[in-house]
Amino acid sequence: METKQLETRVSFKGKGKEYFGIWIVNILLSVITLGIYSAWAKVRNKRYFYGNTFIGGDSFEYHGQPIQILKGRIIALICVVVWGITNQLAPQIALILMMAFVALLPLLSRSNARFDSAMTSFRNVHFSFHGTISGAYWSILGRGLIVGLGLVLAIFAITFIMKANMIAGGIAILVSIPAYVYLQSWSLTGIANYFSNGYRYGDRQFKADYQSRYYFKVYLVCMIAWVLVSAAAALGFFSIAGFSVISNPESISEMANSGSFTSLMVAFYFGFIAMSLAIAAYVKVKVRNYTFSELTLEGKESESNSEFSFASTLTVKGYMALVITNFLLQVVTLGLARPWVMVRTMNYLSNNTYVKGNLDLLIANDQASDVKSAVSDEISQAFNVDLGIG
Repeated sequence: METKQLETRVSFKGKGKEYFGIWIVNILLSVITLGIYSAWAKVRNKRYFYGNTFIGGDSFEYHGQPIQILKGRIIALICVVVWGITNQLAPQIALILMMAFVALLPLLSRSNARFDSAMTSFRNVHFSFHGTISGAYWSILGRGLIVGLGLVLAIFAITFIMKANMIAGGIAILVSIPAYVYLQSWSLTGIANYFSNGYRYGDRQFKADYQSRYYFKVYLVCMIAWVLVSAAAALGFFSIAGFSVISNPESISEMANSGSFTSLMVAFYFGFIAMSLAIAAYVKVKVRNYTFSELTLEGKESESNSEFSFASTLTVKGYMALVITNFLLQVVTLGLARPWVMVRTMNYLSNNTYVKGNLDLLIANDQASDVKSAVSDEISQAFNVDLGIG
């Protein structure tokens, strides 16, 4: 008889009102100290959210120190200032700096993962990241260059074909778009596999084997939906506005100045925003659910049934409702609802995340770490680098 696997839902016990006090104090002290306190604010925020995230009866802990963050933040600020000045005064040097940044991107991403994981613990056992430098360069930069080269070759090929035959050029475009989407999916799959298989909990390793075809299906559905909705919107727009122009060409200026035309444009504008939100929600939900479903934490050889798996149960409707209501809350309150938005988001994500396995068998040996610097973490945030799983 098959026994049902134990399943524990992740829970978040933070409160919006409680976090509001921390949030407002962090902002005031950061302003008063001209940004210096922001390093302490980041640590307080991390510790609050980590400390209120529970699996069973145990919460996570964040061990980053404000001085570590401050040193990294100062170096990141210098990098941003240097980039801004050179971009204005010496664009050639700025281009060289940008190329250097791209070349260092895999190294920064790896170092960022090492720092974040080393500063996180659960049941007094630290996480760590052991992805290799060569693996980072291949999964992030190597695959990315192949995708870029594929795009360039496709553009040249389509241009050449269209000069010879427009119909053949149209067919080439239809073929190249799905091919490019697959290349992008292949690149994202490599990044997800690199990070997922690099993390460890103590002496236990996380494992995953993500497949490009899943990412391809998700992004292909999004592309098709975008094309169909855009075509329908364009058809609707021209059926309304185009008919009047054809019947009376002199009415173009009258339409442009009329309230009905403005209302029509506003309606289409918000329609595209809604479509973008829906597609973004679809991608987020599908990718996160798939990422968790394929992720496992290896067990001990001496203990049977000590492997752990994970599950995410987000829904497109639920996630989209969360995003929209969060946006409206911040607009109506002029940003003061930000703490409640962050808490609501954590509540939703936690309530839809599960750990499958017997938590009594979650025993791991803590491993020593030599990760001390937060420079890569702060530079990654300064330049909005967000690579990883999910």
